[in-house]
Amino acid sequence: MNYGFKKFFNPVNFHGNSKKSEFFEGWYYKITSDDYQIAVIPGVSMAEDNPQCFIQILDGKNNTSEYYTFPKEIFEYSKISFEIKIGNCIFRENYMKLDLPEYHSEFNFSNIQNIPRNIFSPGVMGPYSYIPNMECNHGIIAINGKANGFINDKKIKSANFYMEKDWGKSFPSAWIWMQSNNFEYLNTSFTLSVANVPFRGKSFTGFIGYFLHKNKFYKFTSYNGSKIDFIDYKKNSVFIKIFRKNIFMEIKALSKDGNILFSPKNGNMTGKINESLNSEIKVKIFDKNNILFSGEGKYSGLELVNVDLL
Repeated sequence: MNYGFKKFFNPVNFHGNSKKSEFFEGWYYKITSDDYQIAVIPGVSMAEDNPQCFIQILDGKNNTSEYYTFPKEIFEYSKISFEIKIGNCIFRENYMKLDLPEYHSEFNFSNIQNIPRNIFSPGVMGPYSYIPNMECNHGIIAINGKANGFINDKKIKSANFYMEKDWGKSFPSAWIWMQSNNFEYLNTSFTLSVANVPFRGKSFTGFIGYFLHKNKFYKFTSYNGSKIDFIDYKKNSVFIKIFRKNIFMEIKALSKDGNILFSPKNGNMTGKINESLNSEIKVKIFDKNNILFSGEGKYSGLELVNVDLL
């Protein structure tokens, strides 16, 4: 199987090449426990005026964020399996090593659960995975897993692990993103993205939602017949109701203190957004009058960007 075919059906793989300009690609590792909450984002920007590779650190425990930049030339990737290197830092699907001024860490990831895939839906974008030159592509690599390792001198055992990625040209003009796998129930994870998606000269509100509980997946997406009933947005909170046939999902997310992350505009990392790692997400799923799930996720990732435009 050639590398181009492998990366198409394996979103985790590097999708860029040296000939692309106005292109970005970033991988998002989220590790959370009662002791520590951290998101690590390695990536590469191929903008002509400022090409670079980078590592962003969002530290929910200490309420800080760091952005490290490096020459694009030191970015390395494997064509055999997923592995990228930025200097002495190494990133794989089941392993991460950081060697940075403020962060020295090493983690192994296990018990990784992936989303179901098929020909119709090789990734979370479903049939849109086959459309070239989308402004932003999204992939979920590990909807749930375990992390064991250390950050600086602190050991972290059996933390929850989540991994996703984005690649393309720019982030959307407006979006909601939320994720948590720190519910009171084991092996439970939820993620939802709602965005203004440019498509063939117009735009539409697209969404991708996955909920995992007791090894059962609930999938709510704009391409599988699901519908957003409404979005009620206030300054620091959002309430969303989504349904598919007779299954309904209600989500209420409350934003807490966050920090700045840099985001891509035409491949250049010049945008700035606020992301929290300590938000709360309440999820309820019911079938007509029967409650299938009701719970609250803590240490949740949350971004609310120009929600009024959705």
